[in-house]
Amino acid sequence: MQSVKDLQSSDTLAVPTSRLSTVGDRAFPAVAARVRNALHPDVILSTSLLDFKRLLKTELFARSSPEVTPTACDCAMYATE
Repeated sequence: MQSVKDLQSSDTLAVPTSRLSTVGDRAFPAVAARVRNALHPDVILSTSLLDFKRLLKTELFARSSPEVTPTACDCAMYATE
C-alpha cells in the first residue's frame, strides 16, 4: 500500500490489469486508480483535507454540468493558503 506522500507525489496510479473485462475492469482498485488519475492536479496536490474536499466537489460538479468547464484557475481560486 502506498503512503499519502507517495500518492501525492506520483503522477499517476497504476491501473491493475485483469483477465475478465466484465468484472475485473469494474473492480474497486481499477476504478479508483482511473478516477484518481483523471482528477485535476490541484485536487491531487491539495495540502489539507478541507481544500481537497472543496476542490473535489468543484471538479465533480463541473463534470456533471456540461456547460461548466473547470480550469486550473477555477480550482485554484477555491484553495486556501
